[in-house]
Amino acid sequence: MYKRQQELVESQRPVIEAHGNRITFDTAAAPETIVVDPLRLRQVILNLIGNANKFTRNGEIRVECDRSADATQVEFRVIDTGIGIAETDLERIFEEFQTVDSSYGRMAEGTGLGLAISRRLVRTMGGEIGVDSEPGEGSLFWIRLPMGRPGQATGAPAPDTRAGRTATA
Repeated sequence: MYKRQQELVESQRPVIEAHGNRITFDTAAAPETIVVDPLRLRQVILNLIGNANKFTRNGEIRVECDRSADATQVEFRVIDTGIGIAETDLERIFEEFQTVDSSYGRMAEGTGLGLAISRRLVRTMGGEIGVDSEPGEGSLFWIRLPMGRPGQATGAPAPDTRAGRTATA
């Protein structure tokens, strides 16, 4: 898992640094493998990193991953030092065509679909996605997924087996 996360973070480094931001990652406590659709997981994490970069200037973005204490779930976190999100908007941002603020949205364009799609993808993998944020302090987006093993029932839908997508992440 470390190698995949490192490659993902490194692929985003040029655009992140172009905004004056730094990106780090910590997967020291991450499980070696989890049973998920790696393409869906990559899409969600890329969206979260992209949003963090969009709403952060001259700050820091951290990508973290670790397992729950009971080893039944894995949690991914994307943490930024950006503009943050008001408490009243925390649930709304996961709805289709929703953006944080129209005035800021003019500077940071988007359709307002990324988080809605991310929520669907995470739910398809049997997990949940959420956010903790304070305006002016930044945001912490998290993804919690069941940490199944090949052949083990996790309560989650089976990974997509089309086009060889049965690999563990």
